[in-house]
Amino acid sequence: MRLIKGVIVATLVVFVAVTMFVGGYLPMGSPPMPTNGEDQPSELAVQVTSEFPVRAAACVLVESASGQELVNVAGDESRHPASLVKIMTMKLALEAVAAERVSLDTTTTVGREAWRAGQGTSSMFLKEGQTVSVDELLHGIAVASGNDACVALAELLSGSEQLFVERMNERAQQLGLTGTHFVNSHGLTAEGQLTTARDMAILARAFVQDHPAALGDYMAVKEYTFNGIKQYNRNGLLWDYAGTDGLKTGYTTAAQYNLVATAERDGMRLIAVILGAEPTPHQSGESVREEEGKRLLNFGFHNFASVHVADQGQELARARVWKGSQNYVPAVAAGPVTVVVPAQRGHQHCHDTA
Repeated sequence: MRLIKGVIVATLVVFVAVTMFVGGYLPMGSPPMPTNGEDQPSELAVQVTSEFPVRAAACVLVESASGQELVNVAGDESRHPASLVKIMTMKLALEAVAAERVSLDTTTTVGREAWRAGQGTSSMFLKEGQTVSVDELLHGIAVASGNDACVALAELLSGSEQLFVERMNERAQQLGLTGTHFVNSHGLTAEGQLTTARDMAILARAFVQDHPAALGDYMAVKEYTFNGIKQYNRNGLLWDYAGTDGLKTGYTTAAQYNLVATAERDGMRLIAVILGAEPTPHQSGESVREEEGKRLLNFGFHNFASVHVADQGQELARARVWKGSQNYVPAVAAGPVTVVVPAQRGHQHCHDTA
């Protein structure tokens, strides 16, 4: 692993020096992979798999630290998000907590619209006029997928669900979700409410990186009791796939069965997105999406490894300055640099340098 890390660092140094000379830049989160000198992919380069056999309309697999796509099947195809919308709803709430606009202990009174949103759909069984905290609402969304909790949270944070949805779409643009448009805070089918597998992977990665504590505090919680009613997390991978600690499931007739799953093993976190899985005569839609999610994660963990190359602020190169106040200036990493390499190659180097 030391040898493979050295190769990558050396490549980064050369790349930084060249790009500084020609006035280029190093894209954040996208360090270059080594080449073999003939403009062909290196043995260390990772190629995105676009023909992964999946029983779903679309799927994407990414490594979280680098953002490297490993699998992309119909990743830019428009699909109904269903309850995956709630990832954004929770993210905005957690951002509000981080900014101290509200706290987890802040309470609100459940209004008629929030109560109505939970009738006949996924619900945490809020009662109109009931006092409930932000922490309880986040649990109600993460575990019970409560539509009523989403509306109550939206009204607390923005005054109305409509204004909250405007903020959701603003945040989506900021995150680069070019194929996503939100119409409500919970994901029930609505005209114009669409997303893509790639966008859900980007959103999930932002959630994981910005709110890591929320995985254990909310997304990985297996059961939650509110108003005397115990409900279980719909993400079956929490029970039978080691390392899983999120993120969200979704279902509507239009969307079919969706899943955003994240798991961490041996220091590498993967995010798998499954959109539009369907039931078979012998298997439920829930089971299909879980199996396909596991297959995606297995593919990633078995075939790739992540390598931490540099820390934030670490000097990667020194560039000559002509007629400046200093002869050289350092080129430093703007943030942590992680790259993904084929696992067999990485493991071979680990063995060779042991």
